[in-house]
Amino acid sequence: MTKFYFVMVGDAGSVVESENWPGDTTPAWSSISGGYDTVEALRRGTGLQDKCSLCSQPYTTQYTDDVKSVLLAKNICFTCWFWTEHIKAGGLVIAGRHYTLGREDGGQVRGMGGRLFRIRMLSDGRVVESTNLWHQGAVPAHLLERFPDNAEFLDGAGYVDVGNGHGAFDSSKVRS
Repeated sequence: MTKFYFVMVGDAGSVVESENWPGDTTPAWSSISGGYDTVEALRRGTGLQDKCSLCSQPYTTQYTDDVKSVLLAKNICFTCWFWTEHIKAGGLVIAGRHYTLGREDGGQVRGMGGRLFRIRMLSDGRVVESTNLWHQGAVPAHLLERFPDNAEFLDGAGYVDVGNGHGAFDSSKVRS
């Protein structure tokens, strides 16, 4: 029986061996590679690297040349690169989730539907109000040390896990 090899998204870039082409009888594949008949062919075709220096998972370099060169130079996967860029850029980390504050002086689209959020900065107690808060998602567990909480929501606002990897914001406790 022919075996196919895939790089799985959502599984930290792990290499998966299967006797089925994704979609035939294999449940919910989320592949960024087309399927190869050997691991060596997969490595050549996807630029698969052995392991990220931050998360220790294999990763691919199938991105634009500028992103690929950064990943190879830093020996990190795209996910770790994305989050380390947020570390450099700053932002808010509240209960292990990353947020940024948008400009308050105009713009057509506002984060969180333009709701007013009051946020206390943990470093100095300063309270920031924003009607333009943007959510990037949960910080990966292996990067939480690099992303310690630096703020907290006031007035009972917060992220609510609604299951299956999805969430929402409890707007009943947020002033409009």
